[in-house]
Amino acid sequence: MDRFLNISNKIVFFCIVIFIYITAWAIQSHLFLNWDVSSLIEATRHLLNHGKYIKDIYTPNPPMILYLYSIPLLASKLFNLNIILTFRIYIFGLALISFVTCYKLCQSIFDKEDQNIAYLFLSALLFGFLIIPMHEFGQRDPILLIFTMPYILAAVLRAENIPINRFTAILIGLLAGLGFAMKPHFLLTPLLIESYLVMHKRKFSSLFRDELFTMLAVILLYLVSLLIYHREYLFVLAPYLAKIYYYNSSVSFRYLISSPLIIFCLIPFLIYFFQKQSPRYKSFHTICWLVLLSFIFSYLWQRTPYLYHVVLPLAFAIPFLVFQITSFAKNQARVYEYIFMSILSVAVLIFMLCCLYTIWIVLIFSPLLFFIYLAIIMTIILVCATNAELLFSVIISTAISLCCYFYFSFTHKLVSAHLLFYVLIFAALLFCLTLSWFRKKIFQAFFSFLIATLFFSIPAYFCYGAYYSSLGFKTSILQPLIQFINKNANGRSIYFFTQSTRYSFPLIDYTQVSLAQRFDCLWMVRSLSKQIHAGEEQKIRMQIKNGDYQFLNLVIDDLRTKKPDFIFVEMDNGYINKTLYFNFLQYFLENNNFKMEWQHYRYFTTIQSNWPYAFGLKVYRRDNRARK
Repeated sequence: MDRFLNISNKIVFFCIVIFIYITAWAIQSHLFLNWDVSSLIEATRHLLNHGKYIKDIYTPNPPMILYLYSIPLLASKLFNLNIILTFRIYIFGLALISFVTCYKLCQSIFDKEDQNIAYLFLSALLFGFLIIPMHEFGQRDPILLIFTMPYILAAVLRAENIPINRFTAILIGLLAGLGFAMKPHFLLTPLLIESYLVMHKRKFSSLFRDELFTMLAVILLYLVSLLIYHREYLFVLAPYLAKIYYYNSSVSFRYLISSPLIIFCLIPFLIYFFQKQSPRYKSFHTICWLVLLSFIFSYLWQRTPYLYHVVLPLAFAIPFLVFQITSFAKNQARVYEYIFMSILSVAVLIFMLCCLYTIWIVLIFSPLLFFIYLAIIMTIILVCATNAELLFSVIISTAISLCCYFYFSFTHKLVSAHLLFYVLIFAALLFCLTLSWFRKKIFQAFFSFLIATLFFSIPAYFCYGAYYSSLGFKTSILQPLIQFINKNANGRSIYFFTQSTRYSFPLIDYTQVSLAQRFDCLWMVRSLSKQIHAGEEQKIRMQIKNGDYQFLNLVIDDLRTKKPDFIFVEMDNGYINKTLYFNFLQYFLENNNFKMEWQHYRYFTTIQSNWPYAFGLKVYRRDNRARK
């Protein structure tokens, strides 16, 4: 009988995996290739054509990500496939390799009686790989989690003195080396893990492992390639970036920490100090906490509010919190654990009511999504609190959610003002009735259900908002630009004077145009804008006139040598904070060399939209008949 249940649970688990893959693919097919990903693919094209940094490529990203993106780019050329399709297949394939490796490692980490917890943890991990990124799919930070998760789980096995197959260890080290080499601050994660292993085992010989040697070899080879092939990045661009790049986009730590997604990441971070784990999972719990700490630090250290930076700690915090809540629901909880969970829940609820009140609207306008979310939470708690098999838990949870849905359908006109609380109370009562049938841990499972529903509502709301905001960008910005290109500039060369990559990319991957610029965008003007609004406008004008800015000289060189057919110039209606806007033409025309090249261009039209995203681009067309 136990063997039958194990097989049944395994079948349901693999069905969940397939469902996540299908859902993730459906989501990506409705969205668009991320603008940063598209810009990096374009930089990779230049790199494969023997391009050099500064001369052909001017991006703040080190070349490791370009090496990784070269694989789908070469495959698209070899098999004559669309690069967007090839890239998505590539990321899904990487996620599958990482997930299968993690699955094998978890078989050794979790006991047989905790098989369901392992399945839930892995399902949440795959959810973090493929669904949490949304329109940031394929970005550097989400890719890091895919590459390094096997290394994190392997460290748990090493701490418990459980052997790992040598081939698997080398594969783990290879993936980890490629991931951690993408950005310098990513190296904090292996530093904390290796330090823990040394202190835990109390001997430096714990460092002599196949995966660590392989990881260090990959990073060393990468550094050698930087010295040989990319000295321009290492000695020219990198120092400039250290001085300017983060200054341009930096925000206060208070702003970063107050992000709802970081608040969610702090939940499992704080639970670690108050939840007592069994000795079997003490190393697993501690290593996960160290990894989460390093990911949160990585986000804060960069001091930039870019969404793909916070996706990294978020995608890891979800499976970590799933493990903590399932352990809480299954094991005998102590009084102080209940007290801490209650205080934390109240604090999170107050935060959501004060700072994230729009989260409650999702239930009213998208009830079906909310009840799917409730079914997932109920399944997690039922499996752990009652040791029920996965299939039975899924059926029961779905039935309860359907009852809630019908309750909503008949009563939403009467109680819409307090709909969330009515529906939650109704769902909780049904859940209690289900638990009473098992006659064990009723209160503990009920309490776990409430806190899980509360905590996971933050990432669930994020996924909802990210998906529909991406669709809004697609309809209000990307599609009008595509229509303009197809009508007026098909087969021509284009150039963008913008501070963001979101206009030029992924436009070039959806149209038949060539990009004449070496820059992903003119992000460096953000520092000029700050200086202008700090009262240094005359100084900036004089420096532009004298040609003191390298990037402007490179722009002039692009216009002179590549002669783009159309130039798109950013307007100020896309900026809520007008102090960040930089009037390109007003200041660039102070330079005589730029003015000479600009004489070839005439105003053509304006592309703009005010809803749901405000943006504006003035379009200038090259007129070769113009005279100096």
